[in-house]
Amino acid sequence: SEESVKKYYRLHCVTRKRQGVPPQPYSFFRNIHKRLIAEDNGFVVLASKGGVVIAGAVYLSFGKRAMYKFGASKYEYQNLRANSLVMWEAIKKLQRSGFQSLCFGRTDLHRTGLRRFKMGFGAAERVINYHKLDMRTSTFVKPSSSTSERYESIFKAMPVPLLRMAGAILYRHVG
Repeated sequence: SEESVKKYYRLHCVTRKRQGVPPQPYSFFRNIHKRLIAEDNGFVVLASKGGVVIAGAVYLSFGKRAMYKFGASKYEYQNLRANSLVMWEAIKKLQRSGFQSLCFGRTDLHRTGLRRFKMGFGAAERVINYHKLDMRTSTFVKPSSSTSERYESIFKAMPVPLLRMAGAILYRHVG
């Protein structure tokens, strides 16, 4: 439901803050609901404790293939491993519905915890090479990690409403 997407989005914003990355605007997730989830091409799984939503994930599907697209959680509840429960419930739902595969999505190499989480469910890793084209020189360049690390610390320090505003501006241009 759109209400589940809203609950997920609140988790998404605090998770992105913790990671030092602005969240996509809510309109992005509203469109995912409208164009995919409401058309039975995806779903949201949420876990709660005492009425508080503590973990969630968004899954998208294409034919008989599904993809784990977004995951989020409240850090203070990490010890409960609610993300594992969310993933397990999604896997069971996909299996019952006759899906043939679940893609766990891309993960940056330095995100070792997320990589370990995905491999714990049997995901197989493979390297995906990205290339960045400098339009001014028509040459491929390596992206600078020091720049992204500098921005990461700034985004981690921002309050969530300001971070959401930054995401709404930035994703229009670089997302």
